[in-house]
Amino acid sequence: MARGKVRRRGRFQKIHQGPGVPGETSPPRPAFVKTEDYRASCRPKKPEKKIAQNPNLAANVFELADTLSDLADDQDENEAIALLENKYKATSDFSYQQRAGVLRMKQLRRRSRKPRTPSSRIRQRSGPKAASEQLSAELDAWSWNTTRLCVENYPTDLSVKLRIRASLLKNGRYNEAIPLFQEAQRDPRRKIAAMNQVGYCFFIKAGRRRH
Repeated sequence: MARGKVRRRGRFQKIHQGPGVPGETSPPRPAFVKTEDYRASCRPKKPEKKIAQNPNLAANVFELADTLSDLADDQDENEAIALLENKYKATSDFSYQQRAGVLRMKQLRRRSRKPRTPSSRIRQRSGPKAASEQLSAELDAWSWNTTRLCVENYPTDLSVKLRIRASLLKNGRYNEAIPLFQEAQRDPRRKIAAMNQVGYCFFIKAGRRRH
């Protein structure tokens, strides 16, 4: 072989060429399925041991719920949410309900980012994006409900009021958002931003009336 030239079809190309016609890619690998043994090996043993020793300590409950949620699997996430909701029913401690709402929103965001299989991509092209729209609507509903409950339970928490104002804007509920932004103007740190948001709400409302 002359210097500076390479063979067009060498041994490396023959070994690594995909099946079928030249240039064809290899078939996709099958999706990984989590077996029960695999799930058992991933169980958060340390948090489970803590909650077995002291099931009434909120820190232990939150640690177990967060660890289950981090496994990023529907079954584990639902178990975490059910654990928190049951604790709320038993104790009426709103912090459990609040964390359950946060984990549900985290689950919905994960689902919306989940890679689609070839068959799901075909279904999406053949019709409207109903699944994506449903996830988005469900996430907005959970976000709004969780924030609303936080305002009711923590009326003096300014960070909670900030979240509900953002949620109202996102959902186009300008009449409800305006008085909250006007209230926020009393805080010198948020006065200018709140004034801008009030102006934005009135601008959008005026545009709607023109149309």
